[in-house]
Amino acid sequence: MTQNMNHQLLDRELAADDPWRLDGNPFERERHTQMLQLALAQGSITNALEVGCAAGAFTEKLAPNCQGLTVIDVVAQAIARARQRIKEPSRINWIVSDVQQFSTDELFDLIVVAEVLYYLEDIAEMRAAVKNLVRVLAPGGHLIFGSARDANCRRWGHAAGAEPVIAMLNETLIEVERLECRGESVNEDCLLVRFRNPLSATHDGAIALVEDGRLVFCVEQEKRHNNPRYQTIDNLDAIVAALAEQGLNPCDVDQFVIDGWDGEDESQFQVRQATKQPPVLASLSVK
Repeated sequence: MTQNMNHQLLDRELAADDPWRLDGNPFERERHTQMLQLALAQGSITNALEVGCAAGAFTEKLAPNCQGLTVIDVVAQAIARARQRIKEPSRINWIVSDVQQFSTDELFDLIVVAEVLYYLEDIAEMRAAVKNLVRVLAPGGHLIFGSARDANCRRWGHAAGAEPVIAMLNETLIEVERLECRGESVNEDCLLVRFRNPLSATHDGAIALVEDGRLVFCVEQEKRHNNPRYQTIDNLDAIVAALAEQGLNPCDVDQFVIDGWDGEDESQFQVRQATKQPPVLASLSVK
């Protein structure tokens, strides 16, 4: 299906009183319920991105749970209808944009993209869209992906459905939870998956603090006090000092993760539960 045909299809659906029967169909209501369940699984949402809003049926459910929400849709009519539906839009930033071209300096702790990517023309465009979304997902942030299954999407004339895109997302993100939503019709069969963006302490020796799945701070050793490049972390004092600069005590931390290299081919990854006393740092050079 060409991009022009896809846009014609979207315009035709959005002209209906209830586009895609998102309000009237029990399957769609259940799908939105499950999507919201996944979206709220990480707790409070500081800054969210919804990709593809249709007429705002899910936006209306998501918005009250977000301190800030950006909504993008390639069809201006979709944005207009969703804005008209939302009663308190002050916290929402509305943007008419293609998912591949969307650009921002913001990072989002939640991204929701459901029943959208199969409208792209081919696998290459889907991969470009996935790459762009991962780029704006904050470290430790969550991405909720939903789509009809691949077999149905191909039968409808699209390039691909849920399974190939899930595989793409699993290349860079961590799959946390997967739900199946089915209705009475053979067309009512979709996968919903929650992914987490793995936290990275960067390529140099670094210390990071994570709270409730969100990155609070991350500092590289080489950027502290003009240390030499590729500075290692080889004693506990560096961690104590970095926490103190943030007004924290090691005893405030309940779990320490050590990811390092010991001179062999493989890295070492260790999780240490904290006690009343700070843990002893492993005898490895963390880079």
